[in-house]
Order: sequence, then structure tokens, then C-alpha cells
Amino acid sequence: MNLSFILLFLHLWGNIEVSLSQNACSKLPDVPHANVEYKEGDVIHFTCAPGYTSAQASKYVCTSDGWLAVSQGKCYSCSTLPEVPHAHVSEETKKSEYQEGDVIHFTCESGYTSGPVIKYVCSSEGWLAVRQGTCNFSGSSCDRPPAGEGVTVYGLPENDNPILPHHVLTFSCDGPGNFLIGHAVLTCGQDGQWDNPFPSCTALLWCGAPPPLADGDIIGIPRSKYRLNDRVKYSCQAYYIMQGVPFKTCQNGEWTGEMRCLKPCTVSREIMNSRNIAFRYNHEDKLYSTHGDALHFVCTRGRPVGTVEMRQTCNDGVMELPSCQ
Repeated sequence: MNLSFILLFLHLWGNIEVSLSQNACSKLPDVPHANVEYKEGDVIHFTCAPGYTSAQASKYVCTSDGWLAVSQGKCYSCSTLPEVPHAHVSEETKKSEYQEGDVIHFTCESGYTSGPVIKYVCSSEGWLAVRQGTCNFSGSSCDRPPAGEGVTVYGLPENDNPILPHHVLTFSCDGPGNFLIGHAVLTCGQDGQWDNPFPSCTALLWCGAPPPLADGDIIGIPRSKYRLNDRVKYSCQAYYIMQGVPFKTCQNGEWTGEMRCLKPCTVSREIMNSRNIAFRYNHEDKLYSTHGDALHFVCTRGRPVGTVEMRQTCNDGVMELPSCQ
């Protein structure tokens, strides 16, 4: 091909002014994964590197403004297949070379299964996942939930396919007045075990009036009927100490929650006078001591007798007192 023919071609192609200036076209266009091939004159062609292909040839011409694309393609490669552990490309979709638009399916190895068919397509960006998945050991599938018992299950695989790791099921109860006991969402683990036990449904039971508390009271006005998970709060009378949580909760028709009010101790001056004792410290000069309080005594005359120590602690209304003679 001579230069006059090239100029004629460019004139017919678009009346483009051609410059042979090496300055205007000193820098070649950047075409990834391609090698440049020079032809006659100022027209250059690009060919893709080994392992890459293009649906259209890339051709540029040098003009007074620099390189101008006559035809532009993109080099891509689908020679390296996607990595899917424990799987291989199915015989139906296997080829020696893949072009843009080709689709491959993966088949799991023996002993492994997948949910949907794993599918990839060759594109100008390389392999793209149409339907991505994994091949899991068939022994790691999770048990199906029991049928019936008023529980509705959402998300079960079709056609009794195995339930594979990472699969999620959602549970709910049928009919009004039923309540789900347990977790509403379960996930199948890699070991073939669900992350929580299967839930169950039970009729919603109401609780009656909350039980009374000895030496205590219910805060607020009690009702005659309570729903599931309703709770009431209790408080102890003055000088009484509550042991346990201050709440009782309605659970399936029964009140749960344990507490009691620990009694204070009473120390009268008549008893202390009869035992010839008094409070050692002025700040302990109190006739009522709450549970856990410690009191210190001293002899008003004589000295201690017996085995009871001069320091005593109130224990749910009981406190031994020392004696002096």
C-alpha cells in the first residue's frame, strides 16, 4: 500500500487532514493488553496479546490533532475459567476457546451439591457471574423442619432439594391468638446444624391478677388481666430489703420472677438495759436495722459473758445480742 492510496482513503473516509508530523503522533494510544503493528503511512493496527481477543479490530490514524480512532475494539480474555471449589465446567458448555456471550455451567463434584445452577458468562470484562453459588458437602445439609403443629415455614427449597449451609428459613404461627415460641429466623450452619432450635406455636394465654408479696406492695394499680410479657413491679415496705428482681412477668398464663422482702431487726432499749449493753458508736444509735446492717455494742457495766460477740449483723429480722455482767 502506498502513501497516495492512504491519503485517498482518508479523504473519502471523512476529508481528514493527515499530518506526518512525528510530534503530533509521537505518543501512541493506550490499548490495554495489546501490541502495536505499524503499516504503511500513518495508519496503525493493534492486535491483542496472547490469551486475549477482541470482537473488533483497533485501528488509528494520525491527524494534525493526534491519533484518531478509525475502528476501536477492546481486548478481553476468558481463557482463565472462574474458580468454583469442588466443581467443574459441564460437558455441554465446555469449549477450547470462549468468546464474548458464551455461557458456562458448573457441575459439583460427587458428594457435593449446590442450590441453583452456577452460571457464568464471558463478557468484555472477562467472566461475570450470572448465578453465583457454592458446592457444599452433601452431608452438611440441615434437617427440614417438622411439618404441621400450626407453624408456617417460608424459604424452603423447591422439589425437596437439600437445605444447604447459609440457607435461611422464616417461621410464623397460623391463626389469631397464637404466639411463636423461639426464634422466627433460623440459618443453616456449615456443620449441617441450625443456629437455633425450631420454634413452636402456642395459644396466647392471659395471666390473672399478680400475686401479693409479703411485706411488699405492687407499684401502681394492678389489673385483673395481663397479656404475654406484661410485667408488674414490686417494692418492699420501709426498712425491708428486696432480694431478687423487682419484677414479675406474665409468661403463658403464669407469673414468673422471684423476690422476697428481708425483714429488719429491732433492738429496744429495754432489752439492751437488761443485758447491760449500749451502742458503741453514736451513729449506730437506731432501734431499726435493715438486713445486712452490722451493730457494735459495749458493756455499760461489767464485762462480756457468753459466746455472743459484741459485733452483730442483722439477718432477715434476726440479731443475737451480747450480755455483760
